[in-house]
Amino acid sequence: MCGIAGVALLGTGSASPYLREIVDTMVSFMEHRGPDSRGLVSYEGVHLGACRLSILGLDPTSNQPLVSRDSKSCVVFNGEIYNYVELRSELMQLGYTFASTGDTEVVLHAYEEWGQGCLARLNGMFAFAIYSPKDQHLFIARDRFGVKPLYYSQQGSILLFASEPGAFLRTGLVSSEIDPHSLIDYLKFGVTDTENRSFFKFILQLPAGCFADISNGQMIIARWYELPRQVSRRTSRDNRPNSTSGFRTVFEDSIRLRMRSDVPVGILLSGGLDSSSVVGAASHIFDPRSIKAFTVSFAGTSVDELDYAKAVASRCRVPLVVENAEMVNGESLDGCIQSQQEPVISPSVVAQWLVMKAVHQSKVKVLLSGQGADEYLGGYAYFDSYAVRDFLARGQFGYAVRHVLNQRRPRRIFEILQGLIFLSLPARLKALAWKKSWLKEESHRPEECEYFREFVHCSNLHDALYFHLTRRLPELLRYEDRNSMAFSIETRHPFLDFRLVELALQTAPENIVGEGVRKRLLRSALGDLIDPKVLARTDKIGFQTPTEWLRSEEFRSKFNHFIEKAPQSLGRFIDFNRARRLLDGMWTSRRVNDAWRIYNLLLWYEQAVAGRETISPDRLAVLSSN
Repeated sequence: MCGIAGVALLGTGSASPYLREIVDTMVSFMEHRGPDSRGLVSYEGVHLGACRLSILGLDPTSNQPLVSRDSKSCVVFNGEIYNYVELRSELMQLGYTFASTGDTEVVLHAYEEWGQGCLARLNGMFAFAIYSPKDQHLFIARDRFGVKPLYYSQQGSILLFASEPGAFLRTGLVSSEIDPHSLIDYLKFGVTDTENRSFFKFILQLPAGCFADISNGQMIIARWYELPRQVSRRTSRDNRPNSTSGFRTVFEDSIRLRMRSDVPVGILLSGGLDSSSVVGAASHIFDPRSIKAFTVSFAGTSVDELDYAKAVASRCRVPLVVENAEMVNGESLDGCIQSQQEPVISPSVVAQWLVMKAVHQSKVKVLLSGQGADEYLGGYAYFDSYAVRDFLARGQFGYAVRHVLNQRRPRRIFEILQGLIFLSLPARLKALAWKKSWLKEESHRPEECEYFREFVHCSNLHDALYFHLTRRLPELLRYEDRNSMAFSIETRHPFLDFRLVELALQTAPENIVGEGVRKRLLRSALGDLIDPKVLARTDKIGFQTPTEWLRSEEFRSKFNHFIEKAPQSLGRFIDFNRARRLLDGMWTSRRVNDAWRIYNLLLWYEQAVAGRETISPDRLAVLSSN
C-alpha cells in the first residue's frame, strides 16, 4: 500500500531538472500513505516516485520505485494483488526470476509478459504506473471497482499523476479552481464521485476499470473491465442452490486471499451483518486465536453496536479489541476534511475517520472490512421498492405481495409503497425531489447530470444494484481509502472480489431481495457462520455517529461565520440568504443534510481553495522548454 506519483514530459521538448523536484513534492505530501520508505527514479522526461506502507515483502528489495533486473521497465504500485502467489508461480514457470518476495515485482513481470492483458489476471485493488524507457511508453491502470485512487492533470506539455488531489496543489503547478459540475452535483444530489471528474477543474481521475497509454506525446484512455449487465431470469427454485453454494465457496476463498500478509491482519467488526460475516468466515477457515477483531464504541449513544460486536466475537472465539471513539464536532470535522481533501456527504464519513483514528492506537496496519456488500447484495431499505416493482413487471405478483406483507411493520409497508409511487413518476417529476430553494436557478439542470440520468432509468432491482456499484460505491471507497490511509492503515474488502460481484449480479433478483428479506443470498450462504442475534437485526447503522453537534450553537455559529465570508464565486450557485434560514424553524432531516453540505463545502473551500496560487505561465515554459 503506497502513495504514487509521476511526471511525464509530453512532446519533444527537453526535460527540466525541476520535474524531479515536482515528483518529490507530491510524494512528500502523501507520506501518510506510506511512512515506511520512499523513493524516486528518473529517466529522460519521466520521473516516478512512491512512498510505501510495507505489507508484503518487508525487506528493501520490495521498495519502490521497483526497477526490473534488466532495467527494461519500472513500476510504482499502490494496492495489493491477493493472488500474487499464484501469479508468481506461473511467471516463474515462464522463466522469470524474482529478487523480492512481495507483489509489486509480480505486477511488473505480469505486465512484461502479458501487457494490458495482465489486468484481467489480477485479483486485487490497485493503481499503478509502469514505464518502459526503451519504448518511452508509460502505462497507467486502475482496479475494477476503483478501490485505489489515481488522479492526473495536464499542464501544458507536462502530465502529472498522483494518488491524491492535494499532491497536485502542493506543487503550485495546478490551479485550485473548482469544477462547477462537481459542485452542483454535490449540492443538489449529494454526489461526490462522477466518473472522471474531481472537485478541482484541472484535476481528473482515471475511472475505475480503465487504463491509460501514454506515448508519442499522446494519452489514450480505455476501459478494460465492465460489470455484467445481463441478469439471470431463472426462477429461485432452480437458481438458489447453485448461487448459494457458489457464493460461499468464493467468499471463503476471498477471505483466504485477503488474509495474506507479512504483518498481522485485523478485522473491523461493527456488529452488523457484513463485518460479522467476515469474522465468521475467517474464524471458520483459520484458527480463531490468530485473528484479532477491532470494534469502535460510541459509548452511551443510540448508534453504539458494541453489544453485537461482543456477541459475534464470543461466538467465533475471536479476541476483540475495543477502542472508544470521539464524537463528531468541529475539530474532528476539520481533521476529516483535511484528510479527504474534498467535501463529504454525511457525518458518517467523519465517524469512519474517527474509527480509523481510534484503531490507529492499536498499531494495526491491515484491516478487513465489510465495505461493498450493501451495494450489490441489496442492503439498503429502498431496494425493497425496486424488488417489488421488478416482481410486478415480470408478473410475479405472489413474490411482490409476500415481500410487502412479510415486512410486518406498517411503517415499512408504507415506505415501500411510497417508493413504488416515486419509481413510477416521469423524470421531470422525480427531479422535483432534488429542487432546493437555496440553489440558484442556473444550478437546476438535472438533465445534464450523468448521475441523475442513470438514476431515473433504474427500472428494476438489477439496474439499481448496478447503479450503486458504478455510481455510489466509488465515493464510499474513496472515503475509506482517504480515512484509513490518513492513519497509515490498509483496508481490504472481501465482498469486493470481482468473482463474488459478478456471481451476485447474475443471480435471480428474488434471491437478492425477496420474501421480506434483503441480502437474501448472503444470509443463505453464510447464515450458519453469523450470530443469530445479528441475523435477527432489522436496523442498519453502519458508520454513524450522534448528530447532536449539528444542532449545537457551535455549529450554528460556524455555519453563519462561513456564510458571511463566503466567496462571490460560490454565490453563483448558492443563495446564502436562503441558506442561512436552514437553521431556523423545524430541524428536519432534509434541512440537516442541506446545512451539512453547505457547511462542508465552505469549510473545504477555506482549507483547500482560498488563497492558493498557481505557477506562472513563464515558469511552466521553463519547466517544459523546447
